[in-house]
Amino acid sequence: MQNSPLTDTTELARELRSLADEELLALRRAELRGLADDLEQNRNLAEWADIDLLRAFARQESTAPAAPPPAGRGALGTLRHVLSPAFLRGLRGRPPGRLLRDAVAAVRRRRVRDDLLEAVLGVLVFVPLLVTWFGLREAGRAYEELSREDPEQATRPFLQLWQTGFGGRVSTLGQFDNVALTAVVLISLLVLLALWHARAKSRGEREWEEQQAARERLLGRLTSVLTRTQLALAGRRLTAPGQFTGELAKAAGRLGNLVRKATDGQRTLATATTAAHDATTELRVAAQRIADAAAPLGAATVRLEAAVQAGQAETARVSAASAAEVRDVGERITRMGQQIESALAELTTVQRELTASTQAATRASEEAAEAVRHSASRTDDAVSGMRDAAERWDVAAAHWQDAAARVDSGVRELTGRAPGFGAVPGPRPSAQGAGR
Repeated sequence: MQNSPLTDTTELARELRSLADEELLALRRAELRGLADDLEQNRNLAEWADIDLLRAFARQESTAPAAPPPAGRGALGTLRHVLSPAFLRGLRGRPPGRLLRDAVAAVRRRRVRDDLLEAVLGVLVFVPLLVTWFGLREAGRAYEELSREDPEQATRPFLQLWQTGFGGRVSTLGQFDNVALTAVVLISLLVLLALWHARAKSRGEREWEEQQAARERLLGRLTSVLTRTQLALAGRRLTAPGQFTGELAKAAGRLGNLVRKATDGQRTLATATTAAHDATTELRVAAQRIADAAAPLGAATVRLEAAVQAGQAETARVSAASAAEVRDVGERITRMGQQIESALAELTTVQRELTASTQAATRASEEAAEAVRHSASRTDDAVSGMRDAAERWDVAAAHWQDAAARVDSGVRELTGRAPGFGAVPGPRPSAQGAGR
């Protein structure tokens, strides 16, 4: 890298000194010259390599003036200074030639010239009005005197009298044509000064734009030279112990961030596992509720079967006793059979609903297991499905119990109306005692 034309330290040092001589970089002159000397003498390069030269030098602050510019007085300040007693005392006793040279030198200074021009413009705009109104005042006073002394002359036109000086009562400068000419001259001077001020302002803006362009070009040169300088110092940066330590510290920081992220992930996983365990527990409780709900359904089925068997036995005994009673009982049994058929139809419907509930519970269990594997948030939906299934099991059991009760009631009604019939056996011991 040292032999490349872009990274030749001698050429870089020469360009850095050239940049240091620029007036716009006077604020960074000492640093740029120090960097150039170290490049030529091959010293302190490791320290320079640790600095980001582009960030340190290639910035707008580097082109700031080394000393603040003198504060301008402004238009009013300049006018107060010119009219101050101290300034007037300084003019006394000085030869006219010296005063003229000093005035010309002051006017040539742009800041003083612009401030003085603004002050003159601010005052001169009122001078034509003052001259006009002062001339009118003098003309009015002279006309009043003429009216008292010679009323016949006062009948002439006012402007004609003013032009003739009111019979010598107004000075030559106060005559109408001289007052008008003075106002025209002052207004013309005001227009010329306004044009001069506009030209000076335009020139100032143009110079400011040129200065900004010069600053940008200078910063571009500085950026180019500093980029090549950093390229030349790259080898020093890679071999410097401080740079190695800095890179190691950055790597340690990144490793610490990874460890923190891994810890946060582990905590999130533990939380999800706990939620899945809770969901599984609720799922087991729901399954147990389904099993408990199936027991009343089995008991109702047994009672229904016993009632049917008792009805068949009673029918056989009634047929053997009396044909008439058999027909009557047959009609009743027919009605009871219809009730039983209706109850069986309801039981069939309930059984279908129970089957659908079981399938829904199975699907809910599968969905709950899938939700536990993928996300703990789906567990609540699975538990809700299981709860709905359990409630539907409870409703089915209630239907079974209601159907059994209706069959039992029909059998009891049948046996109660037929004299000499034995009682239909039921699930309770009291029914068996009545048979005895």
